[in-house]
Amino acid sequence: MNTSNLIILQLFLDIVLIGLFLLVYVKIRGLSPQRIESFLKALKESKELTEKLNKLIEEKRILVKELEAVLKPNTQNNQSLKDSGLTLQEEQFIHSKVISLWKKGKSNQEISKETGLSLGEVEIIISLFKSKSL
Repeated sequence: MNTSNLIILQLFLDIVLIGLFLLVYVKIRGLSPQRIESFLKALKESKELTEKLNKLIEEKRILVKELEAVLKPNTQNNQSLKDSGLTLQEEQFIHSKVISLWKKGKSNQEISKETGLSLGEVEIIISLFKSKSL
């Protein structure tokens, strides 16, 4: 392409861009004050919701880090439920037993001894139950 064609293309694109700006200006100018006010209110509400969501995400991120810290020492020495070869019903039974014992006020160590699970697995099951209950 030679330079004259590039200049013509540039002029065409500039005209299209100016046309788009004029179209947006006309649309904005035609809005009623009530519609502008409702739009600004919706923007403010969306900002507040975004801030709440970011706060919740950060709280969940902290919980994940805490779970990872609990799991890390236990993963080297203990076999997890996934590796144990249990069926889904057996896993669900064990989970319900852990929650039942926890609701009765048993400590995590007692639950671990009674179920044969590692302390980390017991803590994960309980924390998952708590997060689902919220």
